[in-house]
Amino acid sequence: MVRTLTTRFLQLIQAANQKRRPNAQGAANFVWALATMHHPAATSELLDCVCSLSHFGGLVQHPDARHRPKAQNVANVLWALAELQHSPKDGRLLDDFCIYMHSLLQSRDARARPNAQGVANLIRALAVLKHQLKDARLLDDFCIYMHSLFHSRDARARPNPQEVANTLWALAKLQHSLEDAIILDDFCMYMHSLLQSQDAGAHSNAQEVASTLWALAVLKHSPNDGRLLDDFCKYMYSLLQSQDPPARPTAQAIANALWALARMKHAPPSKVASAMLDHLVALCQAPGLQPKPQETCNCFLACAELGMITGQAQVAALMKPLLGLHVSQVGYQDYSTVVWSLAVMGCLEASMFDALLHQLTLKHKLLLGEHGTKGTSAQPAVENAKQLHQALEWLKPPGGSEQMEAWSSLHSRLQAVAPAPSHIPHYFSGHTELYDALASLRLGYKPMVPCGMYQADAVLSPHCSNGPQVILMLQRSKYFVRNARSRLLGHVAFRLKMLGRYGTVVTVPYKQGRSSVESMAGAIKAAVEARTGLPLDSFRH
Repeated sequence: MVRTLTTRFLQLIQAANQKRRPNAQGAANFVWALATMHHPAATSELLDCVCSLSHFGGLVQHPDARHRPKAQNVANVLWALAELQHSPKDGRLLDDFCIYMHSLLQSRDARARPNAQGVANLIRALAVLKHQLKDARLLDDFCIYMHSLFHSRDARARPNPQEVANTLWALAKLQHSLEDAIILDDFCMYMHSLLQSQDAGAHSNAQEVASTLWALAVLKHSPNDGRLLDDFCKYMYSLLQSQDPPARPTAQAIANALWALARMKHAPPSKVASAMLDHLVALCQAPGLQPKPQETCNCFLACAELGMITGQAQVAALMKPLLGLHVSQVGYQDYSTVVWSLAVMGCLEASMFDALLHQLTLKHKLLLGEHGTKGTSAQPAVENAKQLHQALEWLKPPGGSEQMEAWSSLHSRLQAVAPAPSHIPHYFSGHTELYDALASLRLGYKPMVPCGMYQADAVLSPHCSNGPQVILMLQRSKYFVRNARSRLLGHVAFRLKMLGRYGTVVTVPYKQGRSSVESMAGAIKAAVEARTGLPLDSFRH
C-alpha cells in the first residue's frame, strides 16, 4: 500500500498542472513519514524529486510568501534526508535550504522562525550527509540563534538536551570551530544547567552527555570551569546507579566519554572512573552489549593517559571480547593502541603481547592475500608500528637475562608484521632555547638522540667514561593532567620511564614565550648537579 501511495505521490509531484502538485507541507510530511518508518519506498528518485528546484526547492524562492515552505517543513525534509542518508544529486540544494532557513531567523513574525529542534536537525543533517556549506558563517549564525533561545521566556522554546548534544556533535563532525569560543562555553553551561534541573523533561541520557563531551574534545575546547566536566562525570555516575537498565550508559557512551576526557586532559573522579570500568566489564559478559574494538581501545587509551587505576582482572575481562573477534573485525590501530596503553599502565605481560601479536600476524596474512605479497596495505601505519615497538621495548628484559631469547623471538615476529620505523628527528618549540642555554653553559651535547623507540631532546656525556649519561627532556605545562597538576599524562610518564633506561633523566621546565635562555640555563645547572652528584664542569668539553 505504501509503495502504491508513493508511486501516486511521485506522479503528483511531476504533474504538468502545477495546481495538482502537493504543497511544501504535504511534500515534507510525506518524506518525513517514510523516513520515520525507514520504508524502502523512499527511493532516491522520490527524494530528489521532492528536493528538486522544480518543486520544493523552487517554492523556497516563490514570490508569494504563502507558498514558501515553513521552517518546520525544511527541517523535516533535511531530517528525513539525514535519516535515509541521502544527499540530493544537486548539492546546491542543501546550501539553498540553509540560506532560506537563515533568512527566517530574523523574521518579524516569531511564528515563522525555526525552533530549536529545526536548527538542530538542520545542522545534524549537514553533518550526517557530510556537506560543507559554501558560507560556513551560516553555522555560526544558527548556533548564535540557538544560543538566544537558552533563556527564552517560553520554556517550550528552549533547546532540550538532545538538541544541544546533536548541535555540538554536528559541529564536531563538520570540524567547524565557532568564531566566538564563548558560545561553546555557554552551550556547555546550558547543558550543565539541564543536568541540574528538577524538570524530568529536561534530563539528559548518557549518550547525550557522552556526545557533548566527545564534541568538545574534537573541537579542542575545554570549558573554562573544569568543575563542569566533573559534574558531567558525576551525572554519568548517577546513571550507572540507575535501577532502570536501559538508562545506564552503553559501552559506546562510556568509551566516548573517557576518550573525550583524555583528549581534554581531565581525569574523572576516582569513584566515577572505577564505576565506568566496572560497568564496561559487566557489558563484556552481555551478548549484544559488548564494546566494539574501537571502544575497548579508547577506554584503555584513556586509562593510560589519565593514570586511571586498572586491575589485571579488569584488563583480562576487557581483552576477552577483543581477542575473540575475527581479525577482519579489528583494525591495526585497535591492536597497537591497546598494546601500547597496557604498557603505559604497567599491565602488559609477555603472554598478552604474544596473544595480540598472534592476532596481528593472522591479520597480516589475511591482508597479504587480499593485496598481494607487495601490498603496502598489509602493513600497519608508521604510528601504529611505533606503538607496537615501544610496547615491546617496555617488555625487554635486562641483557643476559634468561628471558632475552623469548623476547628476541617476539621482536623477530613483530618485525615481520610491522617493521620498526626509522628515527626521524622532530623539532618543537623550546628546542632552540634549550640548545642556546646549553651553549651558554659551554656544555658539549648531542641533540635529538634516539634512545630505543624514543628521542632525547639532548644528551650530555661526562669526561669520565664510567659517569652517568644525562638525558635532557623538556617538560611543558601541557604534559600534565589539567585537574591534577602533579600528575604527568601517561604518554609523557612512559617516555620518561623509557628514556631512563639509557641514562639519568633530567627534565627542564619550559613555558613557551615565558622561559628565557638564562632561566633555562640556571635550571639545567641545578638539576644536572643534583641528579648526578657531579659538578657541571664534568660535562664541559
